[in-house]
Amino acid sequence: MARKLSISKSNYFKIGGLFALTEKESEWKTTYGEDGYQKLFEFIGTNSIALVQRSPDYKKQVWFDRFKQDPNVEGLQKVLSSEKKTEIGKGERTLFEMSANVFYELLNDIHEGEDLNSLLSKRPWVEILLKFYGENLYDSYDKYIRSVDPTWYEPTKEFISEVLLRIEGYGTYLDEIKEKTKRKACENIEKELKVSNVRQDYDAYDNYFTDLENYVNIKYNKDFRVSYLKACAKPWIT
Repeated sequence: MARKLSISKSNYFKIGGLFALTEKESEWKTTYGEDGYQKLFEFIGTNSIALVQRSPDYKKQVWFDRFKQDPNVEGLQKVLSSEKKTEIGKGERTLFEMSANVFYELLNDIHEGEDLNSLLSKRPWVEILLKFYGENLYDSYDKYIRSVDPTWYEPTKEFISEVLLRIEGYGTYLDEIKEKTKRKACENIEKELKVSNVRQDYDAYDNYFTDLENYVNIKYNKDFRVSYLKACAKPWIT
């Protein structure tokens, strides 16, 4: 079954960029122009897609799309015999095995000449399965990239409890590193906000914004950075 992608303090500012683009579209177009916004869109979209493409469900979807283009028994046999591809939870394995039996029965009856509508009327449980699969088996690319819905992602408890504090601290950090070392600034923030290991997060933010600035050829100030991070986190923070 397709699993929700996890949203954590280490990836929300990349995946959440898709939501920031939507929320800040008017503001950013006014501030940076159509071309500036388009550059932002390209950079943020590319980084978000890269994360989604690393997910196991996306890789399964790619395989299935290829199989539909060139269906063959050998391809299915490889999946069946591959421990890596079939390494799934017990509940999912049971469901898949049951589904295989169900669809074999249906396909066999259709092959024997029975009408599909007749089969569905005699087997009401098939419609239940169809509804279930429609809600739980989806195209990862469509769900995560072509459309924007935060319910398709699962935030970690640490993200929910700490991300706004870390973003607040990042604004202070950007001010303090003008006069202090990064180490000292991070120590002060950790003590003040009672969080730990902010240096790793802030280094990741710095690297992300540096790459963004190099791509769009625009220097973004503290207000943009903090506003961007808050917009990325907002869909999962109530």
